Amino acid sequence: MQIAYSLNSNEHNIEIIITDRIEEEHQREKTMLNETLNDYRENGNKNFTLMTDDFWQAREARLIQRHKVS
Repeated sequence: MQIAYSLNSNEHNIEIIITDRIEEEHQREKTMLNETLNDYRENGNKNFTLMTDDFWQAREARLIQRHKVS
């Protein structure tokens, strides 16, 4: 994932930290949701399906927006 910011050279590490945090948070949330959905599918409604890639792309965009430097 790449995020464009207007940063001067001595702030370059901020971009890396923010990018890593977004990817880590996104992956953790996706894993937790998938585990929950799998459990629900096994023990609940058998027709339950995982959310689409569009859902995750929208989630990723919201995370990027939330972490953007003004």
